[in-house]
Amino acid sequence: MSIYKALFKVQEEMEPIIKSAKNPFYKSKYADVNSIIHQVVPLLTKHGVLLTQPLAKAGYSDSICVKTVLTHVESGESVESESEVKLSKVDPQQAGSTITYLRRYTLQSLLSLEAIDDDAEKAMNRKPQLPQNSPEQENVDRAKLWMNRFDVTAKDIKDKARKYFGSDSVRLLNNEQMDKLEDMLK
Repeated sequence: MSIYKALFKVQEEMEPIIKSAKNPFYKSKYADVNSIIHQVVPLLTKHGVLLTQPLAKAGYSDSICVKTVLTHVESGESVESESEVKLSKVDPQQAGSTITYLRRYTLQSLLSLEAIDDDAEKAMNRKPQLPQNSPEQENVDRAKLWMNRFDVTAKDIKDKARKYFGSDSVRLLNNEQMDKLEDMLK
């Protein structure tokens, strides 16, 4: 049997990918790399196909490149997909997020999997438009932007709000306090 016959059988049996991960920043669901692998690997294994996703040599020093390889164990034939992305900033967190992103999308592409593109905006490092909401919700949305922009966690923001303003929630802070909090996080 060839790699193509094996992959054809995998695609015949493949169910739609379950979108189980939640993106609280964009209030949406998406299929994360772990849920995709959880659904795909048993079918690949059943039909004698090995999945590997090594890092590949990037063309630029500030880029990450991931290769997804599907190898038919019996014949040794393989198909592969490679994708490279330039990092917006070079640090371990950004690199890890980019690797996860590339693993998911190269695998989805190679197997033609149905999935939704909910977190592509994060990978593009774009800032979402703030909705016109209550001041409390605007504070929450602003704090979410800080997590992306300043590479801080919700816990970091809560800790500073508690320490300097006596509040665990940014919802309760006024505009002046939010401005001071932002300056501290920069």
